[in-house]
Amino acid sequence: MQTFHRHAAFAAAIIFACTLVGGATRPAAAIPYTGTPDLKLTVDLVTAGSNKNGFDTKLLFAKMYGSNMAAEAQRLHHRYGSVPVTDFFTLMDFTIADVLRMVKRDKVALPTASDPLVASQLDSNLLGAGIVPSGRRAGRYDVGYMIEHLISHPYHHELMMDLYHKYPAGEVASFHTVLASVVKDSAPRPTAFSRGSMMRSRNPAAPSQPAAVSPLPATTAPQPESSAQSAGSSPQPAASQQPR
Repeated sequence: MQTFHRHAAFAAAIIFACTLVGGATRPAAAIPYTGTPDLKLTVDLVTAGSNKNGFDTKLLFAKMYGSNMAAEAQRLHHRYGSVPVTDFFTLMDFTIADVLRMVKRDKVALPTASDPLVASQLDSNLLGAGIVPSGRRAGRYDVGYMIEHLISHPYHHELMMDLYHKYPAGEVASFHTVLASVVKDSAPRPTAFSRGSMMRSRNPAAPSQPAAVSPLPATTAPQPESSAQSAGSSPQPAASQQPR
């Protein structure tokens, strides 16, 4: 009986937290993706962050940002603080491992990764996967919608349940917010922009011109970005939401 009450209390806490952050009664995104998941892009993402030892979010981050990796890390630390950024890498590692567990369990046939895997194209594709096609957020990026687009709504729902079971709700919400920034900050820009030897120009057809964004100096902090803009319909960080 005590075990039942503990599970009931946990379920109630999750429903309450989701109601607070998105008006939803389920821990997956408020904007579901109903099409075929883009498994090719999912494989590319995992491949970009993998080596012979397996997946590591730090490898993915380095591949996405190339020579601008340090500047983006500084930007994230100034925007959110050290703890949420550290938690992001931890929860992203867990997310990929959990999704791969589901795929192996269900014997999902996966496509091969793009060859060559071009980081600038990966950045563009991830951003595009999160653009909501219709409704009140049409044309805007939503991190929950991106996750659904990559792995499907059922897998996203299961992933969220696993995240909430392992981590406090505030950390899960913060993870989504930082992930949204990582993807949006990597988005292609209209001017030519080089991130390293492996990356193509952001606009190969345009004549060379100064980069729109230069690495931040050590003493310059970016302006704070609101959580609502970063994470869309995904859970938002809340100090009072700390159930395990």
